Amino acid sequence: MKQIKIFTALLTLFFTVNIASQVTGDELTKITGTWQAKLPCADCEYIDYRLVLNADNTYKDQMVYHDKDVMPFMTEGKWTYSDDIVTLNESTGKTQRLRHSNGSLTLLDASGNNVTNGTLTKLTREVTEVPVNDRWAAKRDKGIDFIGMGNEPFWNIDLNIEEKTITYSRLGEEGSVIFTDITEAIVMDAPIVTYHGNTAKHEITIEITKEECTDNMSGEVFPYKVTVKIRAGKSNKVDTLKGCGKYLADIKLNGKWLINKVHGKDISEYKIMKDKAPQISFSVSDERFGGIAGCNNFFGSFEAKGNKIRFGKTGATMMMCADMTLEKDMFAILNEGYYSFLIEGNVLTLIDMQGNAVVDFLKAN
Repeated sequence: MKQIKIFTALLTLFFTVNIASQVTGDELTKITGTWQAKLPCADCEYIDYRLVLNADNTYKDQMVYHDKDVMPFMTEGKWTYSDDIVTLNESTGKTQRLRHSNGSLTLLDASGNNVTNGTLTKLTREVTEVPVNDRWAAKRDKGIDFIGMGNEPFWNIDLNIEEKTITYSRLGEEGSVIFTDITEAIVMDAPIVTYHGNTAKHEITIEITKEECTDNMSGEVFPYKVTVKIRAGKSNKVDTLKGCGKYLADIKLNGKWLINKVHGKDISEYKIMKDKAPQISFSVSDERFGGIAGCNNFFGSFEAKGNKIRFGKTGATMMMCADMTLEKDMFAILNEGYYSFLIEGNVLTLIDMQGNAVVDFLKAN
């Protein structure tokens, strides 16, 4: 029971609570979810700590003592967020603070500093294999790669990169216009790509800019600004419409994949810790990935456009292991990497710009 008191104190330090403003939009997506860490334990191997931050500002956490006959310890309450600090307000009145930085949460002590042995008190987001039930699921099923929308007037575009089509619709106009055999052009020295298409009666140009965009009605934040220029009939008049958009990752990416080969080297040729099966999980709904490469947990964001995938900066826990060769190889591949990907049956392959296969994954059952 002594250890329970020690780690209960670690997670329930007293603070004066600052009431934070309501967390919304992209910020809410970054904070909510399930977070996990392995905490140090004096008389057991480690403590599994799991924290669930819900969108309604409630939370639940749990500590499970590994290889020790002790009941799990659980708390629940409300959470607030301000200035990158998550504050857990337990129903008993006790509080705990964590700092959000680079996609992870770090436990803080009473002075607002990282808890001693911070490498073991950093929480990473848990990426689990869940069904894709977001509002864009129907479009993903149709193979749509990019969606754009705007208001006053209401308009929508659906872009299918593989089939080279754009579907355009606008409130007050009958039906949709489908453009086929569209062309793509990348603007040099700028984060902009354009698509152009024609029909017998219409001409369209879409400009997609990598810049944060806020919907002026819903307040939702999107990663891209979209400009649509549309001309109808023989008229020289071009309507310019502005709005926001996002790419939709291929639904087949979703779920857990086991690392099978790295640069052609079979996974069996690496030295791997027991119970540390190397794997990666993709969540296409919130465009995040996470996994383990034989030692540490890693995590980050990604963006998929058609059969191309770009990984963001990869974060990880910082444990030292006897052999970290596989981990170094995988982190070098994932960290801000850009690849084509191919899914054939239960095999996912990342291919570099020279056409070389860098990683093969097998779909987990």
